[in-house]
Amino acid sequence: MSDFFDDNQNKQTEPTEQENQSFLSQQEKLRSMQPGYGEYNKEYNLVDYRVGFGRRFGAAVIDIVFAGIITSILYYATGLLDDIALMGFAALTDPELMQEFAMNSIPISFLVSLIYFSTEILLAGTPGKYLLRIIIADENMRYASYGKLSNRFILKHLDVVFLGIFILTSLKWVQTISSFVGWLIFAAFLFVLGKKKQSLYDTISKTAVYFKKEVDANEEKFNNSIN
Repeated sequence: MSDFFDDNQNKQTEPTEQENQSFLSQQEKLRSMQPGYGEYNKEYNLVDYRVGFGRRFGAAVIDIVFAGIITSILYYATGLLDDIALMGFAALTDPELMQEFAMNSIPISFLVSLIYFSTEILLAGTPGKYLLRIIIADENMRYASYGKLSNRFILKHLDVVFLGIFILTSLKWVQTISSFVGWLIFAAFLFVLGKKKQSLYDTISKTAVYFKKEVDANEEKFNNSIN
């Protein structure tokens, strides 16, 4: 009689094949809700999705070229290019002429940088990034909020902020700080070479750069999982 009840109890507690499949399905659904889950990487390691130094550097070069072209067009439109031609090589050794040119050209460079790179807030990426199919997202590979994108923009372009202060005040020491901060920002960018593939301003802002198609896919998957 005791053996009968033991056998019967074992039969009742042993899960059926259907129950096993249901359990596995639930586990898969829970995993699919994790940020970074996708068809590309079953380990769900978000760092592996992040874009490394090479492509990000390439995007930066493209942006510098584009911004330089826009700046040159504005120099031409305002007559600054003609001034450069008239001054000639001798102007390079004349501090007063160089200072005059700088005071005329800096406001244009400031406006171009401010407007061009504001796409990092409005579109989560610059034209250079979009050409290489990458965007700025949060650390979990989801669309970054405007708050995070704004924080990142300020940190990344802090030299431009000081440049704006210099335009308003004409204080030379502010211009010096702007140049120094520019080098610090470049050093902060080199942190992308690390294991987390984040610049220092990315880490502080809790953002990272990913391929756009993977961010879109992850965002869609997350939204579907909560509907």
